[in-house]
Amino acid sequence: MSVQLPLRDHHRDLITYEIGPSFRLAWSAPIRVDTGTMGFLTVDGVRCIRDDYRGFVEVGSDLITDPSYAPWRRWNFPFETRSFNADGTLSLVTTELDVFTWRPGGPPQGWWKVPASVSTVSGRGINVRRLDEELVLVEDYKQEKASLWELGKIEPLWVWPLFGWFIGQVDRLLAVRDDRPHVLACFELVTGRELWTLDLRSEVDVFDVVGIVNGVLWFAGRKAWLMIDPIAGTKIREIPVKYRGLGTLETPGIYHVCTPGYYCQYDLRDGFEEIVYREYPRSPEWPSGPGLLASDGRYLSCDDRSGLWVTHTDEQRTRELVWRAPARVDVWTIAHGMVYAVDERKVMHCLGDAAAPLQTYDAPPVVPELRTFEADPEPPLSELWQSRRSLPIANARIDDQGRLVAGTLTVDTEIDGVPCRGGEGVSFWIPDGWLKEAMLSRELELAELVVPAGSEVMTWDCGTIFHSVFPALDRVIHGLRIPAGSEILLDEEGRKVRLVFFAAESQVEARDERGKLQVRRAPKGEAIYCRDGQWWFELPEDDDA
Repeated sequence: MSVQLPLRDHHRDLITYEIGPSFRLAWSAPIRVDTGTMGFLTVDGVRCIRDDYRGFVEVGSDLITDPSYAPWRRWNFPFETRSFNADGTLSLVTTELDVFTWRPGGPPQGWWKVPASVSTVSGRGINVRRLDEELVLVEDYKQEKASLWELGKIEPLWVWPLFGWFIGQVDRLLAVRDDRPHVLACFELVTGRELWTLDLRSEVDVFDVVGIVNGVLWFAGRKAWLMIDPIAGTKIREIPVKYRGLGTLETPGIYHVCTPGYYCQYDLRDGFEEIVYREYPRSPEWPSGPGLLASDGRYLSCDDRSGLWVTHTDEQRTRELVWRAPARVDVWTIAHGMVYAVDERKVMHCLGDAAAPLQTYDAPPVVPELRTFEADPEPPLSELWQSRRSLPIANARIDDQGRLVAGTLTVDTEIDGVPCRGGEGVSFWIPDGWLKEAMLSRELELAELVVPAGSEVMTWDCGTIFHSVFPALDRVIHGLRIPAGSEILLDEEGRKVRLVFFAAESQVEARDERGKLQVRRAPKGEAIYCRDGQWWFELPEDDDA
């Protein structure tokens, strides 16, 4: 069977791994502890161990017989930082700012030296990414800048602030800069000239970049997906879709999303089509982190509390616990059809097609067992959830764990410091239990405005910081009249107004991107920004709000 690995930090780990039909402990062995294992990496399609900053070990299927990973191939090479190149190889930067390329099967090969004029004194803050045969991107995290170099030149082609992420396109670079975290920009690669920008802030909220399919750049948001034209820099379409989590984009355009609760497949080749949707029963005992779904329905997941699990869920809602590490798992990977896991005691376990352990250095793991979800005892509700039972609620909606999800208050009630109106609906965040949405029963001072009774409020999931306010009456904020029902977004501390979406067409006086006051007619749904008590149609480029 095969598994799809989710995207990792460099957004290129799109490899399908073939693994055996069963998982049993093949062996356990101590690993090298004098330097410390820093995790697994996929380099040029091959998995390897990053051994602190001293080298790499190519993960093999043979049994480890001593802490130096014998008989696996090991490359001892001291380096300061590492980063992935466009061809999937690894760039290694030494203390002297010499740059090497490493590809499994051979030693690191030197090819460049970072000019001292653009770098910090130490190489520990430098990442080098080779974009093609001639162009190199240097990211200096201590000086918070990125620069593009042509090999053989002594001056950079351009210098910009650091990129949060980027995608290369032949002669262009699509990126989000750290100093403008919500703005997608397109740069001419050689000159660094900005061709266009697109503000991604909208009601979609919080974006994960998916990738480019058939000339369309896709983003997955909390409430919808966005289709962007990467050439013109315009929004093509917004598709309402519930956020299921970050996934893996595979050629030719199938996007896999796998979480403990869901497995979905989306076809992005011709618009958007959900071709697979599978929901899994949840259990408090089950790991909550993202994992891998194999083609036969087995699910591999990892959790700091419960370790690495290999489970299977069938139509009868049974769960087969195939294997679980005897301690917390710090890192894990798949290579050569085997699953490798390193636990907190620096013991490596190998799971593969083995009927019995070949050799163990540690106590055997948990004995496989078969359990049903219905038989799992439910943990007691927290004090916060128990307190919700005493609320005067009608039409209560309760989930399968006995938690109050939503309902209608029968009388005015203060919940989590918010005066909530009786006769109106309230809802609560899952799994935390804090108030999520309500209507105010009385006037409330909030941020830079007085919110009248009858206004709707929404909170972050911590329940203490307001996210959105919908005033029941017109409000004047910093000289601007806000129509009733408009959505007012506050900052993360709930102290200042940051953004307004108008509920009705309005005449607005605000500043343009150059700071000049203008009067415009803002249509319904138009976004107006607030900074330092002044209103802006578009924030200036140097704004980091």
